Amino acid sequence: MMEKKTAGQAVVDALLAEKVEMVFGLLGSHILPISDPLPDAGSIRFISVKHENNAALMADMYGRLTHRPGVCLVTAGPGATNSLTGVAQAYTAASPLVHISGTVPRHSKKGVFHGVDDPEVIRKAFSAVTKWSARVEEVQDIPQTLAKAFSLATSGRPGPVHVELPFDLLEGEATEVSNYESQPSKMMPPDVNLVDEVTQLLLGAQKPVICAGKSVRALGASAELAALAEAIAAPVVFPYDASGVFPAADPLCAGAYNGFLPSPLPLQLVKESDLLLVIGMRGGTESAEELHAWAPRDYIFLAPEEDHIAGRASISAVVDPRAILTELVSRIGTRRRASSVDIRSRIAEEKDALRKGLDRAVEGYRGRKPIHFGVALQELVTLLDGDAVIVSDIGTHGVWTAKWLEVYGTQTLIEPGSWGAMGFGLPGAIAAKLVHPEKQAIGITGDGAFLMSSSDFGTALEVEANVVIVILNDSRYGMIHHLQMRDFGRTYANELRSPDFAKYAESFGAVGIRVEDDSELGDAFQEALAANSPVIVDVVSGYDFPHPAYDYLMAATGH
Repeated sequence: MMEKKTAGQAVVDALLAEKVEMVFGLLGSHILPISDPLPDAGSIRFISVKHENNAALMADMYGRLTHRPGVCLVTAGPGATNSLTGVAQAYTAASPLVHISGTVPRHSKKGVFHGVDDPEVIRKAFSAVTKWSARVEEVQDIPQTLAKAFSLATSGRPGPVHVELPFDLLEGEATEVSNYESQPSKMMPPDVNLVDEVTQLLLGAQKPVICAGKSVRALGASAELAALAEAIAAPVVFPYDASGVFPAADPLCAGAYNGFLPSPLPLQLVKESDLLLVIGMRGGTESAEELHAWAPRDYIFLAPEEDHIAGRASISAVVDPRAILTELVSRIGTRRRASSVDIRSRIAEEKDALRKGLDRAVEGYRGRKPIHFGVALQELVTLLDGDAVIVSDIGTHGVWTAKWLEVYGTQTLIEPGSWGAMGFGLPGAIAAKLVHPEKQAIGITGDGAFLMSSSDFGTALEVEANVVIVILNDSRYGMIHHLQMRDFGRTYANELRSPDFAKYAESFGAVGIRVEDDSELGDAFQEALAANSPVIVDVVSGYDFPHPAYDYLMAATGH
């Protein structure tokens, strides 16, 4: 069926048909024809940001938490390129996202407003960081193009897509447009023979190990993963950028490998195993290559898309991770192996040793100024609800947060991932609170990382997202300081002149708390968590502390 409508209305109708709840963006002249009908779409909430990259990072977080595409709407030219970093992060995180931008008019000359010499520059720029980057040439193509975009975002390995609409197309008169028809996500169902073969191998293995990639998390298959791990008593390992794929508190969670300051246990278990099941990862990645070097002879690699297969595995196949996990749990059923108390004990002993190492490494700094990152985290984590969402940022604070939650936390930790977009903590926490208003949403960041996205602290007030932003403030780019000292013996260009972040929060009408003595941490965090407002807790921290490397923590316990 056909209906006469403007291009902007056709876009909004597509969002309504896809049951989009939120659109993260920043309006500009080239997309005003889309924004005009948005207020009449009562079920869609527009989250207006102060910088387009924060909109993309919020959409990334929305996709991670809901397993549905986060939607980002930005204007042409710099509006689109400002959001490129966040879209790239969604790509590396396997986060479903639909990125819609305006662009210059069709057949533009050189030097047009918001354009450069090549009118295709935005589409080309996004083609390298999305599953598909398309430019709509006719109003009639809008429904089909957006339907394909939403389908691709959640098909196979989830990820972002980009659709741009030329300004002259958007400002044109109403025309006949076909009604929107959603396209289902495309998933590869598991082959019956493959399921049988994998089932028999899992049941016959004495020391199986499961490695779960980001696609398991992105497709919402963590519960199925946990059920399979329990059924065959297999420890679960994962690349560091797949944090959250398996609960840290689960007795079978052996933790992350690779990344910064990893524990040796995950790869050691892989090396000792007689069967490795890899699911939801891409072959050819750094994480996959490192895993392959430790893998046993019996090595199964199940990827979500054809070009992600690791050919060196003994069994390789393209499958929907959630579907095959469900099938494997069903097939194994009552034929479960006896519980492997030994592997659970070994994991527990390792975590206990790391826990003691953290405690002892940190306790020696209690009562000192400036405050040690670990002391602040020790006080904070024990006050949080078990279902709190913790969003970590890039920097030394992120290293300490990941290590603390690895051995202590029952909460959900979400990290930027391998792309490593600094400034993720604030927009990520805002989006988490919007998705889960009933949960605590905590952003743990540094002064440098916070300053990269701080313009959107006011957005938290505007959308009533009562987040708690903990700034571990060491007055410099602390990770760069550490790396410079380690590699060159001196530092350069990493000191920061930051504001009083508590006063910064207060200037917006929010709650700001500055902590200069660790004896004040407990009261400060309790006040922040109880506040009916967004909060910044500015913890005046030190930068010259040892990082929580495995050997350092073991030495702290006397090992």
